[in-house]
Amino acid sequence: MTREEIEGYRQELRTILNKDDGQRLEELKELAKKVGAGYVHTQIATTTTKKTATGSETSIYQNPISESELVLNINNALQTETIIDMCKTASRNFWIAILAALAAWAAVVVMALTK
Repeated sequence: MTREEIEGYRQELRTILNKDDGQRLEELKELAKKVGAGYVHTQIATTTTKKTATGSETSIYQNPISESELVLNINNALQTETIIDMCKTASRNFWIAILAALAAWAAVVVMALTK
């Protein structure tokens, strides 16, 4: 992901969070899918089992993912992408620094040999 894409996703997150309508949760889930963040979290709240004539029936009550957890997941994914991009930049700059140091040493050697 490029820096421009990351900034675009951050802007999209800000835009979604500035809305007051009930669509925020669905829009946050879509954004989470785009950035590769977790968008499904189901915590089992409780279960009940009742006996019926044909056996037993279990009902599971779940707490779906919250808006704040989605925002946290999106922010974590964007931070991770930012760190990856910065590592790529640092790696590229490392080789540039090595080449500059070798060029400087070559200049020193040439100057020392010509005196």
